[in-house]
Amino acid sequence: TPWPIVLPLGVSFFTFQQVSYLLDVRRGQAAEYDFLDFACYVCFFPHLIAGPIIRHHEAISEFAAVVAKHIDREMVARGLLLFVLGLVKKVWLADQLAPFADDGFAAAAPGTALAWQAALAYSLQLYFDFSGYSDMALGLAGMFGLSLPINFDAPYRATSIREFWRRWHMTLSRFLRDYLYIPLGGSRAGPLRAYAAALGTMLLCGLWHGAGWTFIAWGGLHGVAVCCNRWWLGRGLRLPALPGWALTMLFVIAGWVLFRADDFHGAARMLSAMAGQGGSGAADDDGWAVIALAAALAIGGPTNLELSRKAWPYRPVLAVPLALLLLVTVLRVGQGRGIEFIYFQF
Repeated sequence: TPWPIVLPLGVSFFTFQQVSYLLDVRRGQAAEYDFLDFACYVCFFPHLIAGPIIRHHEAISEFAAVVAKHIDREMVARGLLLFVLGLVKKVWLADQLAPFADDGFAAAAPGTALAWQAALAYSLQLYFDFSGYSDMALGLAGMFGLSLPINFDAPYRATSIREFWRRWHMTLSRFLRDYLYIPLGGSRAGPLRAYAAALGTMLLCGLWHGAGWTFIAWGGLHGVAVCCNRWWLGRGLRLPALPGWALTMLFVIAGWVLFRADDFHGAARMLSAMAGQGGSGAADDDGWAVIALAAALAIGGPTNLELSRKAWPYRPVLAVPLALLLLVTVLRVGQGRGIEFIYFQF
């Protein structure tokens, strides 16, 4: 019988913050902070639900600076723009992709086209949902006069699996590197120790995402891929950019199927259908249009952070269109089914 335990939202994220601080104190790398400053660091709400994972030295020093200075109107304007663009990502892209992903993964015998549509839709939904939240968190922090670390850097442009993890959930990757990979030996104790450390780190990364075997298997697969990539580069071998990108994306998309599936049977059903062994389920033409738009933005378009850092966001003439965009997006939220952020469960 399942235990009737209700966990608070974002428990893993604020636990990571405090674990990192305690470990830094143990290493002699952290100062002793005033209780109020530390409480503000732990409870600063914009990032608590789904990141980014911020370190004590990245936030606490800024609190005093914010109190001591006047309101930076340009920073508030850029933060507001980033917040609205993140919300647009969530509502107009991630939430529109969700039904196509759900239909494919729920099908008893998906056809090849339906399986690929679902896998692509979920891969893009996860990116826009999660990066949209991160944009909103950075935007809210900017409105308070604070700068949070970047969490995404166009990960679907990566040409290797190691580059993917340098671009995807960057604060988690950094946390795992500093508090798991390096303490386990890292690259300092020879190649075999480095492979074992990378594999162990990614297995724990999978376990962090959920206490299920599919998550652990997903982490293990990425660990093996990181080790293979390290071995390949260690021998001076290189793939051209386009084949490297295609191979990386094929692996990442297949991995997201395992991440999304309820169990191994469901993942095997989807992957076999993607390999051409599917049933008769047909794909939705509207789904391909949404996927094409989302893929173009994820791979070729500018990121929201890049847009917010340009010179034009601070011009007053943009206040009206930005307000209208926010209004239309909020109204859209009221019209559709409520879809929570995917990373709320982690």
